[in-house]
Amino acid sequence: MKDKQTYKKHKEHGEDISHENERIHTSSVNHLTTEDRGPADLSFVIDDYKKQLYEMQQYKSQCIQLENQLKGTKAIVEDFAKAIRQLKEHNYTQAKEIDRLNEYVQILEIEKKTN
Repeated sequence: MKDKQTYKKHKEHGEDISHENERIHTSSVNHLTTEDRGPADLSFVIDDYKKQLYEMQQYKSQCIQLENQLKGTKAIVEDFAKAIRQLKEHNYTQAKEIDRLNEYVQILEIEKKTN
């Protein structure tokens, strides 16, 4: 069994495939910190809180945006409801006028037959 990977193709010699010297960075801001910090390390806790704060700020921003969209949608729905109410009232008024005119036509027809 081999402990270290070996190169299989000629063009791979420019790449380090052993991954021995790689470091895992926790923050793109501080390139010197590594994951070898313990969970009680103050800088690790601060970085974790900064990440959580950023995520919460993003969530808050999304919530505010959604709330504004909902308020706008509510205003549109209220305007449509008001317009529908007005149209229903207008339709009711027009229906009453049609009934009145139909009665008048019937009266005129009766008068015409009697004359």
